[in-house]
Amino acid sequence: MEQSETGAADNSSGSMTGDIDTREIGNESIKNDSDLTNPISHQAEPQVSLASDMSPNSEQAIKAAVSGYQHSDSANSGSVTLTVEWNDPVLGQLTTFHVSATGGSGSYLFRMDAPSYSNPNEYVYESVADPSRGEWTKYTDACASHDFTFTTTATGSYNFRFYLMDKASGVYYLRTNTYIQVADDAYPSVASIVNKAVSQAKLETDGTEYEIALYLHDWLLDQLEYDDSLKWSSAESALTRGLGTCQAYESAYAKLLSTAGIENAETRDTYDGHTWNAVKFDDEWYQVDCTWDDTSDNFYGDLDQCHLYFCLTDELMAIAHPGHEKSTPPTITLPAQRASKTITSSKTARPTSGLPPTPSASSNTWMQRRPVFHQCRQRQLPT
Repeated sequence: MEQSETGAADNSSGSMTGDIDTREIGNESIKNDSDLTNPISHQAEPQVSLASDMSPNSEQAIKAAVSGYQHSDSANSGSVTLTVEWNDPVLGQLTTFHVSATGGSGSYLFRMDAPSYSNPNEYVYESVADPSRGEWTKYTDACASHDFTFTTTATGSYNFRFYLMDKASGVYYLRTNTYIQVADDAYPSVASIVNKAVSQAKLETDGTEYEIALYLHDWLLDQLEYDDSLKWSSAESALTRGLGTCQAYESAYAKLLSTAGIENAETRDTYDGHTWNAVKFDDEWYQVDCTWDDTSDNFYGDLDQCHLYFCLTDELMAIAHPGHEKSTPPTITLPAQRASKTITSSKTARPTSGLPPTPSASSNTWMQRRPVFHQCRQRQLPT
């Protein structure tokens, strides 16, 4: 996006007391990476309200009432005012955001960024979609107003950002920054879904870390399909929309493992444009690629293809993903501190043994599918 110091402005008053600056949330893209973003941002705790304007001025309130919308937010740069209006979102249904402007040339370009999501009271926002591709990167044609739509799917807080350019007036960056809380028992938060799955895993396994990790791996594969459009890239999309790229599989599995108290890390293979999880068992690191395990293609006869990439050593994973050996060391994130602290390893841990960790006696074989899951997902192996 073209930017200029002249005419650059943001909604500094924000949509609430203690406005969070989320310009960098989810906006890191990786070159030659068809499917990766770095969407998680850790933020200080704001005071959030369904109405983005905690202390709306009378002019803004009157404008919202006249327009027929319940809420509005605005930002100014010189003579140009960007305004966003919307009604109370209903989970599971499209919400329309009416974006308009006044002043300047009267002919504007608008853009909606990929929304971000946080569990209730966590204030750790993850972009629900890949902000580096598709609709999120494109401005509208010149117009006076435009309607954007988005469907919220999980109880929690969503961050919405809308942008305006009016080059004729020298305004190249003008943005509103709005936080909206939504809640409905029929649409639980990502944290609630994760907590329920982990509790179920502990009840239905022998409680060892290996068995819980295996159970959660299989459970996750039954929750979503690979998103061939490469749009949805978050735990929110994986667990509430049933779609996701490799980033979504990795993010959702990381939340499951961390909630279960299992140390894990993200492995980013920028050479091959892919990401997956690293899991620590008995002080050794192993690789788990949930994305590539989520297939029904019968490439290897009777071999259980739903666990081909579960608990591999670095040497074995490098056969599947040649770029793994070229990857940067994983960032080790402690389960209890995933939202606030990371510890970067000095090198990629390589187990001394080429074999996977020894499963518990309750498993008939290392590659066995758990009885609660009857079959692999019916979908093609993603590239």
